[in-house]
Order: sequence, then structure tokens, then C-alpha cells
Amino acid sequence: MTVREDHFLFLPSALTIPSGTTVTWINDERAKHTATADDGAFDSGNQDLGQSYSVTFNESGVFPYYCRYHGDSGGVGMAGTIVV
Repeated sequence: MTVREDHFLFLPSALTIPSGTTVTWINDERAKHTATADDGAFDSGNQDLGQSYSVTFNESGVFPYYCRYHGDSGGVGMAGTIVV
């Protein structure tokens, strides 16, 4: 599954996937972005234009995340949610 980082949004912002699915975030714009879990479970680090980052979700749960530059934990600004 792919999440695009574009127009200062995660597209789609909410994704429901089965366990064992790999999600890849791809930065489609010049601004740096991150995909950072609210609980710190994953963090892409800086993603420049065209860079990608992947995580495989093997456990059920709700995994909110955000961009450290354009959002914040708790769904503020550039934020999204993975539901497994």
C-alpha cells in the first residue's frame, strides 16, 4: 500500500490494511516530510522529494502518525492513521 506525501497532506490520510501489509510513504513535493508514529514506533527521518520509507505492520491496532515539520501527534495538521 502506498501513501503519498503531497500538498502538505498524507494521501490517503486513513488506511485500513490486513496484518502483514507493508505501507510505503513517498514524498511527492520539494518540502521535507517525515512519517513519524505518535508513539515513536516508527520514524522515516527526513524524506526529500522522491524518497520513500516503508513499514510492515504485523500487529493489529490503530497507528496514528504525523509529519514532524507540518503536523503533530494527536492528528494535528499533516497527520494520518493506519488501522490494522
